[in-house]
Amino acid sequence: RKELDVEGMRATMRGLLGDAGKEEVLIRENYGREGADAILSLAKDAGLHARVYGSGKRSVIAVSKVPLPNYRADLDDREREYDLEMSHRQQQIVADALEELQVATQGGNYHKRGPEDSAFG
Repeated sequence: RKELDVEGMRATMRGLLGDAGKEEVLIRENYGREGADAILSLAKDAGLHARVYGSGKRSVIAVSKVPLPNYRADLDDREREYDLEMSHRQQQIVADALEELQVATQGGNYHKRGPEDSAFG
């Protein structure tokens, strides 16, 4: 946990306000709950928008000239990996459907097929 330099943070916010080419500052240092609250308060006092994204040691504070959304995917460090299990029959149905789609699009065959022609039939 890092000690918050209030004057340094004010200077950072003044710098943001004075730089027309910069829209936001991301603060990744861990200042703890009290430090984060102080940063949010400083931003509000400066007329800026601020929001904490994430939690704990991996939280990020965004300070911006424009309103901030509730969620930012670019600041979400959670790894999203999903395992999908399919039976052999389900895998074959998907493979057949993909092959059917590939044949139809490569050959310019765009007519509607009946259920008897489909891998799902």
